[in-house]
Amino acid sequence: MGKEYTLTEAAAITGEKYEKLKVDSRRGILPTEVRFNGKKPYKVISAETLALLLQKKNFGGYEALKKEWKNEMLTGIHAGLDGTPVTEGYFTDLEWGLKKYWGILDVQPSVEQLNIENWRKVYMHYRPDEQKRRDYYSTKMHIYKALCSFTTFLIKHGHRSNDALSEIKSLRPSPKYKPKRHAMTMSEVWEAINFNSTWRDGRTYNDIHMMELLLYLYGFSGLRRMEAANIEVADINFQTQELLVHGKGGKDRIVTLPSELNERLKRWVETLRPESDLPYILVNINGSQLTEQTITLRFTRFSQAMRMSKAKLVLQKQDPETWAKLGQKERTKRADEIADSIDWAVRPHDLRRFYARMLHEQGLPMRDVQEILGHSKIETTEKYVNAQQQQSSEWVRKHFRISLPEASETEKIPPASVVPAAPSPLPSESITLIQSERKRRFRY
Repeated sequence: MGKEYTLTEAAAITGEKYEKLKVDSRRGILPTEVRFNGKKPYKVISAETLALLLQKKNFGGYEALKKEWKNEMLTGIHAGLDGTPVTEGYFTDLEWGLKKYWGILDVQPSVEQLNIENWRKVYMHYRPDEQKRRDYYSTKMHIYKALCSFTTFLIKHGHRSNDALSEIKSLRPSPKYKPKRHAMTMSEVWEAINFNSTWRDGRTYNDIHMMELLLYLYGFSGLRRMEAANIEVADINFQTQELLVHGKGGKDRIVTLPSELNERLKRWVETLRPESDLPYILVNINGSQLTEQTITLRFTRFSQAMRMSKAKLVLQKQDPETWAKLGQKERTKRADEIADSIDWAVRPHDLRRFYARMLHEQGLPMRDVQEILGHSKIETTEKYVNAQQQQSSEWVRKHFRISLPEASETEKIPPASVVPAAPSPLPSESITLIQSERKRRFRY
């Protein structure tokens, strides 16, 4: 038997905390054996395990490697062959994916735990929900991209073998259900704008004006979620009504603003915008910039409030007398029960699709719509506009007619005098039997 060390000795040699070694031993991360000093048990580790602990300590461990990986990603050393650094937002998504990975495994983060076996466990954890038609594709892709990026970094610095990346890539997520892409209608957009002006629920005037600007920027200039948040004061020419948009992949484009939106932005900048040292037009009441998370939270709460409002209208129409007698708490409770069943949501990308479809319907060529939206491929724009289906539907409405063949002499409908009499009514037992047979045969 080789030399053994107690956890106290191992902590003194490696500089690790004794409590951490105890937790790692209990979770199975640190291999230990139980020995007895009389009747008192204690744990020991082998010399080989101690050597591995020292090796981890020497090259910094998981957290130090993660910090170095982040630095390389943000500076462009590791971000790709072209050396383009990633944004803070993109790296935040990668960190979120790793956090999900460790949260599902419930183990201490370490380089050794980044392997195909654990990735398969995490992958199988997100099993598709057949009833809700949800496959968790977005979540799995976030985790997959984080694992691939971090593993590539580890291979580059000699901490993992080249096979580690190919093993993870062998289990690439794929969508099982196509996402529901919805383009809002003009009436729905105006309904959302009008609701924003009347909905209070503790919101400040800053929140109301901010949400109005977001609805206009997404719905009447077709910006992406963070393109609106990144608009700077210098990017707008209020005289020419032109906006310089900093798009994906470092691609800039010019978007012409409708006069209504141009006036609202001008009024915001001159009188309503909170004081801030930042150059961005849209800032919170404390002067900070909007983030992707805060924008998502604003639209999530906004959509939920609209569903509650619709649910209350439904209940009020169903039974006006009972509704008038209910108190505010009881009304909210009853509306909350049916609000989730109402298929209604306002999302930035739904407004962007609405803008694309509206431009095309009003006569703008597809190539010009593509330029305004900042798409690199026209096929993407066609999906937004759904032009093929629109053309087909328009042709069917204008040209398709049902033409029945003329009946021959023998096939002519008999006059009313020779129409056979209605059959005598069936007994109730037969009707019940037929109805049950129909339910059994035709099940949807």
